[in-house]
Amino acid sequence: MCLRLLQYEVLEGRTEFWTNADAARGSATHDAAARNLLHRIEKGSYLSTRKVADAAADAWETHAFMVNWPAEESRRGEVKDQVIVMSLAHARTIANDVVPIDAERKVEAEVPEVGETVVGRIDLVSRPLFLARAAGPWGETVAAGRPRQIRDLKTKASAPPGLLNDDADQLIVYQLVCRALGEPASDLLVDYTWAAGGGKVRTIAVPDEADRTPIVVQELRTLVRIYESGLFPRTGRGSWKCNRGACPHYDYCILGPGRLDL
Repeated sequence: MCLRLLQYEVLEGRTEFWTNADAARGSATHDAAARNLLHRIEKGSYLSTRKVADAAADAWETHAFMVNWPAEESRRGEVKDQVIVMSLAHARTIANDVVPIDAERKVEAEVPEVGETVVGRIDLVSRPLFLARAAGPWGETVAAGRPRQIRDLKTKASAPPGLLNDDADQLIVYQLVCRALGEPASDLLVDYTWAAGGGKVRTIAVPDEADRTPIVVQELRTLVRIYESGLFPRTGRGSWKCNRGACPHYDYCILGPGRLDL
């Protein structure tokens, strides 16, 4: 949403050691999920409910150190509770319907459509636990459907009504990366987890994005051109992250109060 962030953190390599509570909550929840998934992959079993809760609490304490708290200290307990509830909800859902293959998988691929190397991390690569079977040409049974899934775990405090453009675009990029790596096409799912009602989970299958994919590719190409030119137009002002409490670069950013864009 903000190309200035790209400038500061990618071009200039600036790093800050604090973040906002929402980002820390999401990072801690992802850390707990990764620990649970890696235990299943390496040991053959998921962590117990108690150990998932302990992993979530430990992860939160680590990330809470990096939070610049503009609000009262009591909010720490509220956010920590959300991390634990969300982690348990993800663990419950994942254990019931997937077989993990890889967690926090690093990917790097030259994507021809974009003309640039895309680097990132996928939350979960898995196989469906239950595959429908059908009769093959010689009477044998074969698994129907695609055998791999990419799942992106969401940690928003409240659930949106459906798949948002940002989430759909992120999953389109996953598709492009998988295609560039020569991997089989995957079913892409996105989980929305929120703390209300004891941790509800909404799993949304990504719809056919054939119409939107060219738009995303064009946006990525535009980013590449901006990155190469070093010109960063005003884009992020007024977004949820463009304020002192959420962005570590706000005080010296050219989009800050009283400043003018170049």
